[in-house]
Amino acid sequence: MTETSVFLAGRAVRLFKRADRPTRFWQAAFRRPGNARPLVKSTGQDDLEPAKAWALAFLETLCPQPPDPPLLRPEGLPKIRQEKRHVERELALRILSAYRADPLLSQRRLGAALDVSLAVVNAYTARASAQGALAKLDRPAGLGSGLQYVLTAVGEAQLSDLTQAYAHEQLRLYRYLRASFESYLAQYAGAEIVLYGKGEMAQIALAVLAERGITPAVVIAEDSPEAMSRHAVKRQRRQGVLWLATLGDPARLRDAARHHLPGMTVLAPALPAPGV
Repeated sequence: MTETSVFLAGRAVRLFKRADRPTRFWQAAFRRPGNARPLVKSTGQDDLEPAKAWALAFLETLCPQPPDPPLLRPEGLPKIRQEKRHVERELALRILSAYRADPLLSQRRLGAALDVSLAVVNAYTARASAQGALAKLDRPAGLGSGLQYVLTAVGEAQLSDLTQAYAHEQLRLYRYLRASFESYLAQYAGAEIVLYGKGEMAQIALAVLAERGITPAVVIAEDSPEAMSRHAVKRQRRQGVLWLATLGDPARLRDAARHHLPGMTVLAPALPAPGV
């Protein structure tokens, strides 16, 4: 056996031709973190330079670049502090929005609505009051005891800034997810698609497919790994592609896919850091 090899991207890709195989095309072996065996694909190219271009383009789809840093996360801080600040500013946005809609809203009800503790709501309400974003006033007569929290001009300005930044960030994430799903269609043109997941990410995936007139072979509108055994395993699609359009635990979902759908290609967007 004779073989010619060319390495690209810091040896992340190996292009090779073997004389003992009938194909005349260059083959590409992609090294992937966490996978002992490389992913081998035919480039469909007879000449080396077009094969290089194809391999580098395919490598980008395997390891998509993350979107630009979110606006609500400050630059130059350690990761754990960045994530904490991001969560704090989103929480401030939601608390100010809630008090703007209902100044009489109790902190206990607000905590339950946001799924955070009463102590967290107390702390953020006190901070907003100290900053002049909220005015603490007595409740009107006949509406019970305690205080009401009214948004001030300072609070309105803060809420406007937070809302614009948050909306911009969510649009960036939306564009990133669309690009990820569109790249899957380009990589596996004509393959049967099993769409797994529910919620907003799954809706984005369905929208991308609908725009191209594509109907998934199977839609599993659940987020638990056990759902694969109840749905997808009914029809083994070894040549199909499984899209994980969910925020569920990707490691558990990939394990479930390997068990219930052996041989099926599993694709999932590499989501940005937690909190986005």
